Amino acid sequence: MIGEVIIRLVNTDSTSVKANINLPAFRSLNPAATCTVLSGDPMAENSFEHPQNVIPKTSAFTVSKSFVYSVLPHSLTVISIKTNKTKHKISGSK
Repeated sequence: MIGEVIIRLVNTDSTSVKANINLPAFRSLNPAATCTVLSGDPMAENSFEHPQNVIPKTSAFTVSKSFVYSVLPHSLTVISIKTNKTKHKISGSK
């Protein structure tokens, strides 16, 4: 059965931050993941005149059980990774 790992990263700082991602509990990760990023000026907004000022960008992303991701300034990043197993014991989870 196929499962999914979703990683959400938020950076409220004005500089990039490196995030060390470690997923050893997941035995079978599909390295072909997707990465969706919403970033830019925190005061920016969409309007009728400029409806595309703030839009998320989705791209293909390659992952492994351990990787470093550079989180853009003022951003929300969602990394979606498919797995081949749905039941995993994660430390700290119930």
